[in-house]
Amino acid sequence: MGIMDRDYYAERQSGGWTASGRWNLTAGIIVTTSVLFLLQHIGSAREENPLWSWGSFQPQRLLSGEVWRLLTPLVLHDSIWQLLANMLLVYWAGSRLEAIHGPSEYGAYYLTAGLLGYATGTVVYWMTPSPAQIVLTGANPAVAATLILFACHFPRQQVLLFFVLPIPAWTIAALYVGLDLLVMLERGWLLTATTDLAGAAFGLLYYRYHWQLTGHWRIRWRRRTRPALRPTLRVTTPPDSDSGPIESATASGRPSLASIASGDFEAEVDRVLAKVSQQGQASLTPEERALLFQASELYKKRRR
Repeated sequence: MGIMDRDYYAERQSGGWTASGRWNLTAGIIVTTSVLFLLQHIGSAREENPLWSWGSFQPQRLLSGEVWRLLTPLVLHDSIWQLLANMLLVYWAGSRLEAIHGPSEYGAYYLTAGLLGYATGTVVYWMTPSPAQIVLTGANPAVAATLILFACHFPRQQVLLFFVLPIPAWTIAALYVGLDLLVMLERGWLLTATTDLAGAAFGLLYYRYHWQLTGHWRIRWRRRTRPALRPTLRVTTPPDSDSGPIESATASGRPSLASIASGDFEAEVDRVLAKVSQQGQASLTPEERALLFQASELYKKRRR
């Protein structure tokens, strides 16, 4: 495992721009969805807007052959509150998942969850008595899948509910799916609840069975792009050294740059990263946090 594959380096890239200066997928989803929301609500009434009429989820028209309506609702939203809630969750959870799985895999995951959600809604519409005219929009199935997968990776990660109350990520996921479902069922919105549940179920199954959506294409893409984005790490022995391998510790007792290739050092970093994945960052001891910081600093020095 290379240093740039590690979570602590990937998390430093989880904002809108990566270390290479490229925009990441999560930011692209948020910006694209927000721009289309503005275009959807500026000017004519919502029902007369071409984006709404052409892209919203209308199962009665989808069954007549307009199959693009399985995906286009993901970038359309009914209200500003629906948009803000979904995009906040995409930024918070999606950026971490993109760092773990890569942009191509997370992009395929996001689209597949949305497609399965609205496909399930279409089946429910076809099998049950439903109003003649149903119109739905929103990235809710994909966001539910994103939240569930994040909670599976980091179940004990502390999250500030309403930016005040710290609770574990798994509780946030349960509240999002459970409370949303209860409200929708109470109002008779069975179709909407079904799409969200389908996305959440996909996220759980994806994690449980270790599914890989992009497969060989993603591996080839990463091989083709990484050499241009990632520096080569080399460990060399000074010409005047006759003592064998470079010492793996400096006078201060901290590992030197050469120790980044040390099996012991990497094994310890891997152990700490596994603990973060299973228990969240809050579970780390001060020594473990210092180890992750130290590894990232060593890599930054090597890049200069």
